[in-house]
Amino acid sequence: MIESFRNPVSRRQSWWRRFTGEALEREVTYQHACQQLENKALAAKMLAAEVQGLRNHLRHEAEDTQHHALWLGEVVTNGQAVLGPTHAVARTKACFAEQPDYWSRFARRVDSLNALQHALVMSTQQFKLTDAHAQAVLDRHAEVVTVLVPLWRQRMGFGFLKVGKTLASVT
Repeated sequence: MIESFRNPVSRRQSWWRRFTGEALEREVTYQHACQQLENKALAAKMLAAEVQGLRNHLRHEAEDTQHHALWLGEVVTNGQAVLGPTHAVARTKACFAEQPDYWSRFARRVDSLNALQHALVMSTQQFKLTDAHAQAVLDRHAEVVTVLVPLWRQRMGFGFLKVGKTLASVT
């Protein structure tokens, strides 16, 4: 946008530009660009609020997942302890020990729960990574709104135009 407004005009070209209406077109384009900037800044503010809300839900989901992973870790530890050599005698005396494949199915179930527990731990890490990325996006948004857009507006002279909503009221 800056490049489209930055076009040095010689005297000979300025008469032709006025004659063809290019100066008027540039003024209308300039005002349109200012309005677009204000609209985009307002939309970005709403999206930033939505991202913040999603981050809150994500953190809650990460906490729940972490609690489930801890609980499942305890279940897997207990299951592995039952399958260990210290409980071999108790396994043979159990009333359901008469079923020939019970303990092999039990061992497969413990292995499946162990895999699920590891998946939950990895999901928790992914939630944390996603939250960090969302925070970086929000930080970048804040930097753009508070530093870059005002500099761009100052450079382009947007401060002199009267537009419905100003960026200062958006931030």
